[in-house]
Amino acid sequence: MKFLINGKFDLLIFKAIQLLSNTQPLADYFIADLHVREINEENKLGSKGNVTKAFADLIKFFINLIKFYQFYIIGKCGHLMRKLLNPQI
Repeated sequence: MKFLINGKFDLLIFKAIQLLSNTQPLADYFIADLHVREINEENKLGSKGNVTKAFADLIKFFINLIKFYQFYIIGKCGHLMRKLLNPQI
């Protein structure tokens, strides 16, 4: 309840998502779409799988973002290394 009072609820949610997305077996489960076959869309009290699907989309977004930045950083480092090794470029 402390997080709701002092306005840090968003930070708490972000940390929870970060923790869950860094749990490799769980991330692999969502990336491979294994969760789809276990969604109960007929439960009247549930979200019909919307929360699960949104979390899976978020995990996939994070993974793609990480891959993009890895290629970007490797590309930049490679360019800098070529310049250091061959200053005439």
